[in-house]
Amino acid sequence: MAGSLSSVTLIAGAGILGNVGGVALAANSTAVASISSYNSLSVIAQFANVVATGNSALSSSTMNSLTNLAGNIFPAVTNAVPSAYIGSLGNTTVNGFTSLVSNEINNIMGNGDLGKFQQVLGAAESLVVTTNQLINSAVNANNAGSNATYSSQDNILTGGFNQISQAFEAFGADLTELGLAIDLSDLPNIGSPQSLLKQLYSQTAGSAELNNALLAAGVDQTALDNVGEVPMTSEQQKLAYQVMTKITGPTLSQILQLLKVNTVGLNTMADLLNPVKTFPRSFNTLTAPTANGLRGIYINSTGSINTQLETELPASVLVPLLGYQTQNTYSQLKKIIPADQALANKALQAGFEQVKSIFNSTLTLTGYATLGLESNKGLNLINSLTDPLPTDVTNFYTQNYASGTGENGTLMLVDVIGSAAGWAVNGNLSTAISVLTLLNSNGSLNTLTNGSTGVFTVMQNAIDGDYGSSPVVIPGGLPGTGTYNDLDEAFNGPGAPGSGLIPAAYSLIGTIVTNNSSATANANQAWSNIAAQLSLESTNLLKAGVVFADLTEETVPNSLVFGLPQYGLDTAVGGAAWFFESIANTATQGGQAVISSMREARNQFRLQTAGIETDIIISDETVEPQATLSSGQYTVAEAVDQKIV
Repeated sequence: MAGSLSSVTLIAGAGILGNVGGVALAANSTAVASISSYNSLSVIAQFANVVATGNSALSSSTMNSLTNLAGNIFPAVTNAVPSAYIGSLGNTTVNGFTSLVSNEINNIMGNGDLGKFQQVLGAAESLVVTTNQLINSAVNANNAGSNATYSSQDNILTGGFNQISQAFEAFGADLTELGLAIDLSDLPNIGSPQSLLKQLYSQTAGSAELNNALLAAGVDQTALDNVGEVPMTSEQQKLAYQVMTKITGPTLSQILQLLKVNTVGLNTMADLLNPVKTFPRSFNTLTAPTANGLRGIYINSTGSINTQLETELPASVLVPLLGYQTQNTYSQLKKIIPADQALANKALQAGFEQVKSIFNSTLTLTGYATLGLESNKGLNLINSLTDPLPTDVTNFYTQNYASGTGENGTLMLVDVIGSAAGWAVNGNLSTAISVLTLLNSNGSLNTLTNGSTGVFTVMQNAIDGDYGSSPVVIPGGLPGTGTYNDLDEAFNGPGAPGSGLIPAAYSLIGTIVTNNSSATANANQAWSNIAAQLSLESTNLLKAGVVFADLTEETVPNSLVFGLPQYGLDTAVGGAAWFFESIANTATQGGQAVISSMREARNQFRLQTAGIETDIIISDETVEPQATLSSGQYTVAEAVDQKIV
């Protein structure tokens, strides 16, 4: 059925595109509520008022100190940016650190314009995908699995054909001319008479002369009738080989034609089992993988076999494995055909088996592919690599790109735009709120907020002019007691250690931290976690090329709708499915449909995997009225008139 949308995706789309039934996507409601709850705490609200009213009464340098009050010891109690993150996030405005969080969330969500959010999301996803491809590829290149099969860059470059021959043009030409003589899907039996007969009989009824000769030699008809299914005995194969040595002349030409073999220099049918004959151009270049690396199959141009292969080739091609007695290993094949030819065929088997998926190909296709292969000839720095990636290359990617919080430093979507979904915000704000609530209930915050003597109260009174303006006289018994020339001096102090309201506040907050070290440490960690998230997002959004001020207005967020099913399939921690569930407004029909659409996509994938069809997708085709066009066909009568007789 044509189409790509389901009914529930269309419902979600109406919510996204037109707020049908209410706003479907918005900043995570828990994050918004948590920020509001935090800002409403009495200690936070009281200090926020001090900062707000002081903004017009104090100098910029004093305000800078005030807004970062306790940023290095207990920033959550003053809504300050942790001092360690001022370099990346800047100092706070009069609205405090949570205003930075709110601004980040709102900017990511396009400040209500989902077209802008679509642009941010697209850039974020692109950064995540491309970065993770670099990281994962760099990490995986030298993992145990890769190194287990790695021999050289040439091996990778050529798909393993360099382990058979590096004379690709000659080798490829030999392969293409062999037609159907070798069955690449039956490499364990390469070189055996039965394998050659199977190739011949699978194409045609064979040759009458060959059939008669085989029967006369003692190979029974049943064996020939079932040559492709029932293994022939070693005795039968040896008889067949002896017959093949006598097939020459017209009968050989007929058989070569049936097998589509164009190789020159074949004098008998048995030559089709001799690699020196079947690879006339390249036999002296043929190599095979051994326990001691690649070794030549032949030691000279006359075709003398490398006898060391008898012990160095993989055991699987030398001797039968338990349960595989029907495969013609070297120990079996050398009893049927000459031993040197048997060893060469088994060496070829070992080489071909290094080529991934070779069993799915044919000699002709493999030959044409091999003809144009290129190696790293002349590129010694590449050829000398003993691992897929040099250490300095691996380090470059892992040190410069692996800055995310996923496995191996990979980026998760939430590393770029997670705050909008409450990532690193909700839980940490909850911790800070709990700590401040506890400190308030046990009276620890009284030195800051007490109605008559709390330092925040005294700050507010000073700003309101209760202690005069020039000079400012803070009565005895209150924090910052003393006489000051002006309001800025009253906050900063005249230089004497401990004097002034800001130094007094630091001292009082320090005592709170000392007396409640465990609780304040938890709050500090939570505050640092949120700051780290904002800093990470800032860095990654810059890498993604996102500048909030440059986002295009009035962009229709169609791709959000069409992308919902795909987002639903990304179920990784901090991935797209989690993100969209976190920003879906479940109080609305469209918001619920967003979640339903993603669940639907996962179900459809599961069902399709099982081969089960569904009616989830709605057809987007319609029968359109057809225009009346001029005819381009002749009638029978017209065709008769056109005929020349």
